[in-house]
Amino acid sequence: MNTQELDDKLKSIDERLEMVADKLSEHDNLFDKISIITAASEPSLDKLFDALAKAQAELTDPEKDREVNTGKYKYSYATLAGVLSTVRPVLAKQGLSLVQLPTRASNEGREILGLTTILAHKSGQSIDNYFEMVVPDPNPQGIGSAMTYMRRYAVMAILAIAGAEDDDAEAAQPKLQTITAAQADKIFETADELFGADAEEMLERMCKKIHMVDEVRKIPADEYEIALKRMENQAKKRGTAKPPAGKSEKPAKPSA
Repeated sequence: MNTQELDDKLKSIDERLEMVADKLSEHDNLFDKISIITAASEPSLDKLFDALAKAQAELTDPEKDREVNTGKYKYSYATLAGVLSTVRPVLAKQGLSLVQLPTRASNEGREILGLTTILAHKSGQSIDNYFEMVVPDPNPQGIGSAMTYMRRYAVMAILAIAGAEDDDAEAAQPKLQTITAAQADKIFETADELFGADAEEMLERMCKKIHMVDEVRKIPADEYEIALKRMENQAKKRGTAKPPAGKSEKPAKPSA
């Protein structure tokens, strides 16, 4: 490209920029200009929200068809089947549908279930939410029970309906047995040996990120071995691990 061609290109670009500037100058302030650009770039959900508003006007809270009595407290709630049988006909009438996609992962010996719930409109517009939880009993029955629980609450959340009595969070309180005082002391002792002055910080981080508790004494009993193994692995990564008891390193022989 010679000099004349380059000049022509630049002149053409300048002219187009001036046209854009003229269009923008028709608006009173910078906020208006930004609003125009933003509105043009954001996907519209008008059809979905219009249909959802009509569906919610017709929807009622599902009937509570199951009762739980633990001896300490009692409450009733709507089962997943009850929730779906209530909402499906109303959603279909407005061109809405529900899709639920489960996922499963493991983290430091803990089984984690994830669930994406999508509310879609026949126009192609959709919104979604994501919900995950740690499975207390990672056997087939425990996983199935947890997934049913997640699906039920996710549907009610995305549609803004209620299907359970307020039990003052009693059902959500943890019932897991925690480690013994002796096991807690062993964890503190091991942390001091492996990490020294950093022991307190390491234990706090491990409790929050791995065991989902705020202190060592609240670590679930079935995660005691996980805690010890975790500390050993961290010490190896940092190069601070000590040899097992009875296998202390021998001092190097002095050179002759």
